[in-house]
Amino acid sequence: MKTQPRGPVAIAGLIVSAALIGCAGEPGSTGPAGPGAPPPPAPPPPAPSPGYKIFNLAPDLGSRWGFAVDVNDVGMIAGVVLLNAGPRSAFRADGAGVGSALDGLAGEWSQVVDMNAVGAIVGYSQIADGNPHAVLWEDTSVTDLGTLGGTESRALSINDVGHIVGWSLNANGDRRAFVWQEGVMTDLGTLGGATAEAVAINNLGQVTGTSFDAAGRLRSFVWSGGAMTDLGSLGGGSTSATAIDNTGRIVGRSQIAGGAPHAFLWENGMMTDLGTLGGGRSEAVDVNDRGQVIGTSLTTEGVLHSFVWEDGLMTDLGSLGESWSEATAINSRGQVVGTSLLPNERKHAFIWEAGTMTDLGSLGDLFDSEAFAINEQGVIVGLATDREGLQPVVWTKE
Repeated sequence: MKTQPRGPVAIAGLIVSAALIGCAGEPGSTGPAGPGAPPPPAPPPPAPSPGYKIFNLAPDLGSRWGFAVDVNDVGMIAGVVLLNAGPRSAFRADGAGVGSALDGLAGEWSQVVDMNAVGAIVGYSQIADGNPHAVLWEDTSVTDLGTLGGTESRALSINDVGHIVGWSLNANGDRRAFVWQEGVMTDLGTLGGATAEAVAINNLGQVTGTSFDAAGRLRSFVWSGGAMTDLGSLGGGSTSATAIDNTGRIVGRSQIAGGAPHAFLWENGMMTDLGTLGGGRSEAVDVNDRGQVIGTSLTTEGVLHSFVWEDGLMTDLGSLGESWSEATAINSRGQVVGTSLLPNERKHAFIWEAGTMTDLGSLGDLFDSEAFAINEQGVIVGLATDREGLQPVVWTKE
């Protein structure tokens, strides 16, 4: 299920949780079962042969720079391109690059964040005064979703019936969570503080995100039936939700009593600590409709690794070398994609399936790649670098 914006929104290379990366050198403290628990078994080595082919979408889109953000189950791809003669624009295309750039608002750039099953795309686009507004692209038309009275708004998630969530500044300049449906933007309120942000919505219309409470703590919420509910915590003060599936499961990170963040799964009113890979910190970033959770954790050695959690067991996905990996998305088949550091210090996209991590390759031995999304057929999108810079790419099985 779709999460909050991943790497392409910030696009300064691979985005790893600051809370994790800032403590990568910490010694391990608590494992999945608490202090003194044995670390998970070592993952198998990565597969040497990718078995996937990579296709650069940029030339057929008339672009010299860009990245692909999302792919739906009919193979539509959404992303951002810098046109050879024009602004940074959203695009929609198929896997062969057949498609086009999409008009933005009156400013100079647009950003894509999410796409639904029918190809409706959301994100934000600069208006004439330089501020970004939340937008919806349907076919070739673009709709300005407006604001809650302030100068800025951003759409971050859309479900399959076209309901959109994100955040907007209100007339007081406070950031507030919104849901937009049938032409109306509605303020979802807060948990007692001044600000809130909605990051994801499922097909039941349930919304998750974060809000400050009256005590000044950042908390996660679920909004359903017109009411916002605090998800609680794992014993610490702050929590941050990142994704929701179509059954209402929510994942993210929460501080434990000692203050370190741990990955959590919230289901049926209860928050579960998913533990770590032996280190002191973890974070969940996505969950599929089977309840499989992915994220990143520090290992006993203090290295950031991807994990998949299912039925109480956290599995280390390993890496493409002896360094870090970061999972970004999972489909309902349990295929996981993300990015990992190679022994030669290059970053490559990976797919993990059936217990094996596979290097997806790039546009050349000296270049990087990152994977951001995967659909139910196993089509993967992201970016790769070449001599011109970032390129929007799609990987398919050979």
